[in-house]
Amino acid sequence: MYVVYVLNKDGSPLMPTKRFGHVRRMLKSGQAKAVSTKPFVIQLLYDSTEYTQPLYGGTDPGRINIGEAVINEKGEVVYEAHIITRNKRIPRLMAKRKAYRQASRRGERLRRKRRARKCGTTTMFPEGRKLPGYKDGVLAVKDIINTEAKFNNRKRPAGWLTPTARQCVQTHINGVRQICKILPVKYWTLEYNRFAFKRMDDGSIRGKDYQNNKTKQFDNVNDYIDYLQEGRCILCGCNSIKHHHHIIPKHKGGSDGPENIVGLCDDCHTKVHTNKAELDRVGKRKKYVGASIVNIAMPHIYDGLKNIFGNNLCVCKGRNTAKLRSEYGIGKEHGFDAVCVAS
Repeated sequence: MYVVYVLNKDGSPLMPTKRFGHVRRMLKSGQAKAVSTKPFVIQLLYDSTEYTQPLYGGTDPGRINIGEAVINEKGEVVYEAHIITRNKRIPRLMAKRKAYRQASRRGERLRRKRRARKCGTTTMFPEGRKLPGYKDGVLAVKDIINTEAKFNNRKRPAGWLTPTARQCVQTHINGVRQICKILPVKYWTLEYNRFAFKRMDDGSIRGKDYQNNKTKQFDNVNDYIDYLQEGRCILCGCNSIKHHHHIIPKHKGGSDGPENIVGLCDDCHTKVHTNKAELDRVGKRKKYVGASIVNIAMPHIYDGLKNIFGNNLCVCKGRNTAKLRSEYGIGKEHGFDAVCVAS
């Protein structure tokens, strides 16, 4: 349904209108002004009543695709959006940011060294500098005293999230806030999804079965790999495993599971990385990356919406959305799912 969104003189949202001719005349006569074109929003330039009707919003969450919708009491859709996020780009953007930061700091160190040589204030540090948090870690220091390393003496605050998960949460919350700027929404429903990955792979598991896996009796995956290979290199068979090699590299989406890791000695590890030897095993890529990020972000999305709507926030399950969609023959799209959630 095509509507024009209306703001009061003080900027508070009013009910949207379908009276396009009236809107056009108001704009022409100077009684209103256009605030936005996508979506089309006008603001009244005269005092008006603030009477509004109940509106119900809904969110279909996701990592890349987010559905947002708002309906009125009659079930008419007054807002629908399909948001495509840039969440997949966050790791690459963070890596680029790190490279710029390191280049800037390196330039600063070199500038200080040049100044020290020019002024004759260079100093030698044969023992280097101890790295915080390491028993034997020593940082080589030459000519100048570098800034003390701080990477290992910091504590993450409560509620800390990875940049990818934090961007996912912020995108959901900001999308709802933008809607509330143009529509007087008082009630909101969130499709609260939590994914059980083991059950997605094997639907028969129950209860304690979640605790039973290949590495249950081992401290970590590397110990399990050593046990499988009996402490021998997978290529040459020597009794020495020095490296636990990812068949598909992590930067190419390789998983940290035992299906993607093999034990290698020093020589074979070097040969593999210099393409002088090949592994005859097929690695495994990460599964459910998007779903795992949604799992992490979901409680924080709920808390953010709770701060906006308070007790007017409701939750539903994905099965409720699917049932409503099948009953009314609604297509499987993110915007349509959000309409079902709002209903």
